[in-house]
Amino acid sequence: MSTSHFGKFYYRFKDEETSDGARLGETGFSDEDDPLYRVRVLHFGENADSGTVKRWYERQLLCSRFSEGCLKMGFLHLAEKRAVVSDYESDLRTWINGRYEKKSTKYWQEGNRWWINIREDFLKIFQPIFASLKKIHLMKGYHGNLNSRSSIKIQSCGPGQLNGILTDMQCQDIPDIEQMQRNDVQKLKAIICEVIYRPYGGQAAEKIKIDEVHELCFKQLDYFLGVGKVTDLKIKWGLDPVLFWASSRQIKFLRKVYWLLYQNGRVPTPMKRLLSFQQWTFEAHMDQAMNIVYSHKKNENPRRYALPESIFKFY
Repeated sequence: MSTSHFGKFYYRFKDEETSDGARLGETGFSDEDDPLYRVRVLHFGENADSGTVKRWYERQLLCSRFSEGCLKMGFLHLAEKRAVVSDYESDLRTWINGRYEKKSTKYWQEGNRWWINIREDFLKIFQPIFASLKKIHLMKGYHGNLNSRSSIKIQSCGPGQLNGILTDMQCQDIPDIEQMQRNDVQKLKAIICEVIYRPYGGQAAEKIKIDEVHELCFKQLDYFLGVGKVTDLKIKWGLDPVLFWASSRQIKFLRKVYWLLYQNGRVPTPMKRLLSFQQWTFEAHMDQAMNIVYSHKKNENPRRYALPESIFKFY
C-alpha cells in the first residue's frame, strides 16, 4: 500500500455486508487528502474463513481480467482479512433511493416521470454492466451473485459522468455454468425492474410499462433465457441490448437486416421468419439466421447499402 509513504492510512467501516460476509469500508485517503489515493476497504469478519476470503478475492481478480467494467482489486491482506479496492461513490440501491427520495411518491407515479428523470444515468450505469457480463459469459464464466446491494457499484468519472462496475462475484465454483449464466440474466432483469419501477415497489404494472425497456432490452434478455442451449450467439445478442446502441449503430444494423431480408428482391432462407416487424421478437431455432445478421460485415460490399432511404422504410 503505497499510501504509507505519504502518511497514515485511514478508513472506517459501515454496517453493510456483502453476500460473502465482507464489510464495506468508507472512502480511504492519505494524510495529504490527494484524490489519487482514494480507495475502498473491504473488511471480512474475524471469524471469516481465510480460504473463503482468498477464493473471493481471486474470483474478483479473474473477472477483472475479462473486463474493464469490474471493480479493481488492489491489495489483499489475508492475515487481517482486508482487501483494498478501487474507489466508488455508492452501491446501486443507495443510488436508486437517493434519486427517489428527492421527490414525493405521488410525483414519481405520474406517467413516466421517474424513467424520464433517470434514463440518461441508467444508460451510463447499465451499459458497462451488460458489456462486462457479456465478456465474462463468453469466457465461460459467470457472476453468480447479482443484486442491487453489493454487486453493482456506481463510480463517478467526472461531473455528470457515471459508470457501473461489477463486483462481489460468487467465490464458489459451480459445475453447471450454463445454469449460472441463466441465473445471472434472470437476476439482471429483476434488478432493472427494481430500478425502473422504484416508485411502484419494483413491480411492473401493465399501465406503467416502459415500452422502450421492454422492446429494446427485455426481449433480448428473454431471447437469452429461451429454450435451447446457451450459445455464444445468445450471449452476444442477448447481452447487447439495442437500448444502449447509438443511433448510428441502430441504422447500420437495420441496413444489414434490410439487405439480408430483401437481397435480389426476395426473402432468403433462413431469414423468412426471423423478425416480427412490429417488435424485436425472435422465433425459436433461428440462431443461424440471427448469426448471419449479427456477424455480417458492413464492409463486404458497400453497394449493398446504396439506398439509405430504404432503412427508414424498414424502420
